[in-house]
Amino acid sequence: QENINAYRHTLLAITDLASDAVPAHEQIFAGISYFTHMAHGCAPSSKVAEDTINAGIEYGKELHAEDMEDE
Repeated sequence: QENINAYRHTLLAITDLASDAVPAHEQIFAGISYFTHMAHGCAPSSKVAEDTINAGIEYGKELHAEDMEDE
């Protein structure tokens, strides 16, 4: 989990650096399409790729819900 958290912080830093030049919705599209391409290229099967993508989406929703609770 520590490595994943460090990776997420790096992604947040890159997102912040690009924020002046690339609007958030375009960064989201670029990220989702990149990681979807990566999942299908690296996973042992399309099912594993899709399961991983769906798990990532659900986890992102959970993190967002937790953020909303903290506000």
